[in-house]
Amino acid sequence: MKSDVRNAPNFAAFDASCEPREVLSELNVPDDGDFEGVVLRFSWPKTGPYFRVKVKTAEYRRLHKLITGTSTKTVWEALSTGSDMEALTGRVPDEFHMWLKTTVASFHEAYRETDARVRATYEEVCATVGTGADRKAFAMEAVRHRDKAYLFHLLDGKPIDEMIWKSLKPEYARPFRHQSEDVA
Repeated sequence: MKSDVRNAPNFAAFDASCEPREVLSELNVPDDGDFEGVVLRFSWPKTGPYFRVKVKTAEYRRLHKLITGTSTKTVWEALSTGSDMEALTGRVPDEFHMWLKTTVASFHEAYRETDARVRATYEEVCATVGTGADRKAFAMEAVRHRDKAYLFHLLDGKPIDEMIWKSLKPEYARPFRHQSEDVA
């Protein structure tokens, strides 16, 4: 019967050619995100210093990659392609989840504001030129507005969501970093 890793002896013998997964399995290291992994110390060379290797669990590596590789730009990319943010994050630390929730909310708010502004401008242009106006009359009025490209898409019955997401692409993509309140 295998013992739990938290109660395991200080050492165990393994073949040096074994896979890290085999080591974790043999030591009963849970791969649930609550346990980082183990440090293996090899009695080599005989004269020391001994060789050490960290073996991380798959869930720990997934969370680490998610947290250290996530930035405002990667959040924007996921949202602009319609990815489900909840499915991507699953089990993450509270401070990361809060940062992600705030970042997603700010992108959604900016999207809604842009969409509402463009549609209001479109209605204004349509009201100015009248319902029976031709494309030329619409164009003469539309070019006076900053959202003219959107206006022509709406006139042609095309969706504007890709254009909006493109306009929201962040210039600077700072990865998520949790700083304690002690650090300025």
